[in-house]
Amino acid sequence: MKSVVSLDRRPVSGRENSLVLACARLLLRIGLRPNHVSLISVLFSLVAALSAVALSKSVELASLGIVVVCVVGRLLCNLIDGIMAIEGGYKTSIGALFNDFPDRVSDSLILIAFGYTAGIDPIGNTLGWACALVAALTAYIRAYGGACGAPQDFSGPMAKQHRMFVIIGGCCVAAVEALLYGTHWSLLATLVVILSGGILTCILRTKRLAEYLQSTV
Repeated sequence: MKSVVSLDRRPVSGRENSLVLACARLLLRIGLRPNHVSLISVLFSLVAALSAVALSKSVELASLGIVVVCVVGRLLCNLIDGIMAIEGGYKTSIGALFNDFPDRVSDSLILIAFGYTAGIDPIGNTLGWACALVAALTAYIRAYGGACGAPQDFSGPMAKQHRMFVIIGGCCVAAVEALLYGTHWSLLATLVVILSGGILTCILRTKRLAEYLQSTV
């Protein structure tokens, strides 16, 4: 598989990782295709969401661990499906649909579930839904910019991979907090970070898109 660079592709250094490339080849060899892997990413997100909801009444380290593993699995699927499609030569006419729509579902599942987990009703629930809305908005601005002819803007500070890394970090901090104090305030703080970073990302992407459109007049 050879490396392919595209302005409409999220810049990820992991595409050059030999283990990731080997995994992509293995999946192709057993008959899986990029669209299948995109759907599997939603399954990882669903399990992560269910595990997060299980924390709503009591913080359990096993559930936090499952969330982390599944979020990492989701990110790996998002990485591998693109490698299979572009470098592997299995790009399809509906590949863009499978590449983008499952991400919106995955973001919503994980972020909304985290809101119910954070507690302090209705603050936690509201934060979860707000994070999901802002995550979808960041993707909308990116896709709209592409439709206007601009290079798709995958930048942060709270793009998809950044949101998931914050979730992973939040789970790790929550595990330590649970062991020391039996509380999970860090989960609420995680949502606040994602929401504020997402809003900033929307503002910056919109600003860059406006500057691009003005430069083309």
